[in-house]
Amino acid sequence: MTTARPLVFAPEHYYGGTPLQDLVEGRLHPGEPLLGIVEFDLSRLLDPRLPRKYRRPKAGRSEPDGCFTAVFMLFHLTEVLSEALETGIDSLLRRRRVRRLGPAGAPFAGGWESRAGEFVIVVRSGHEKDTEYNNNDALLAYTDRRVLVLDRVSRDLELLAELPRQQLGRLENKQTERSLRMDLHFADGSSIALDLYRDHAAALEAMHQGRIVPHQPRPESKKWRPKWLFRQGRTAD
Repeated sequence: MTTARPLVFAPEHYYGGTPLQDLVEGRLHPGEPLLGIVEFDLSRLLDPRLPRKYRRPKAGRSEPDGCFTAVFMLFHLTEVLSEALETGIDSLLRRRRVRRLGPAGAPFAGGWESRAGEFVIVVRSGHEKDTEYNNNDALLAYTDRRVLVLDRVSRDLELLAELPRQQLGRLENKQTERSLRMDLHFADGSSIALDLYRDHAAALEAMHQGRIVPHQPRPESKKWRPKWLFRQGRTAD
């Protein structure tokens, strides 16, 4: 007799259709158990757009040929100048917020060549059809041997990255009454700050300890809605 598979902790699919657990399990190796799936945002203290030198080419971004080249170059120059101004203002505001963090510390350590830097690059880049480089949220799926980073694409998922469990060193829960922050510390000493709903943070801690987190049905009043609806009264850290 076949044993029923356990239903694990997972956010709801934005668009309905196939449950996220089924979509993730379709990407696992034979005999690889899924421990759970959580949703996260990169910390709002990070630069909201990926620096250009770390942007990887995508199929959806192609330069035009012929008579459109000059128009494209003018548009591109305007975009670069506008982004530089926006980035400068954002950086000033972020530095002020970081100075007020106190014990919470900086949201990103290790540099762009570190594991944490690679993590930010793949999340900011998003899925292949996303032609911008300002994606902020993704999914983390844990198995007994890997951590998968995934992004929603319509009614499906795209695998952004995967890493062996041993490369993710430890979690540091810094959540307070006004903060949803949790830091991921990688084995190379780098770290990155994420924002997670409190139930997702608790599930992530259990998954990191190697435990299967059971499915938790959410009341109708807490079904998925845009995240900003949940964020009143919290700080950026």
